[in-house]
Amino acid sequence: MTPRALSLPPLVAGLLVAAVAPPATAAARTSPPYKVDKALPARDGKRPRRPAPAAPQAPRFLGATNVGIEDCDTDNGTVSFEVGWWPAIDDDTDPDDMVYDIFQSRRPGEEDFSHPTYTSEPGALTVVTPELPVGTYYYVVRARDAAGNTDTNVVEVSGSACEDDTAPDDDE
Repeated sequence: MTPRALSLPPLVAGLLVAAVAPPATAAARTSPPYKVDKALPARDGKRPRRPAPAAPQAPRFLGATNVGIEDCDTDNGTVSFEVGWWPAIDDDTDPDDMVYDIFQSRRPGEEDFSHPTYTSEPGALTVVTPELPVGTYYYVVRARDAAGNTDTNVVEVSGSACEDDTAPDDDE
């Protein structure tokens, strides 16, 4: 079998030769194949700075939504409340792993945010207080993610002691 000559049109043949042929001069071998903008500052050999990492995000949480009376013992003068909320949203913590710190006070706006009164189980959306002396109680609930980031809402809800439900109704 005899090799056959490949015949290409002149334009294509010239492109192929230019694509595989080495540069003709030493200057052509060392100059960049692109235009250098001399107005740009020269690199000083240092890596470009990376932006600072973003501060850890606290969970997004609307706060407590309701307080209901769980149990009322008028004979002993005690009441327990069920404090509820909607789940918080967090970029890194699943709602089932979110915990909630509940702050209780006897006066509005006097919660001690350095020490929660109660802490929920992970993923819980309510907490039932133990029996408390009859009175009005105020609650703020804050979400805490697995990394320990806590939201800072100040939404306050209140619950008041039950009425004496042993008295006959006026309708009877």
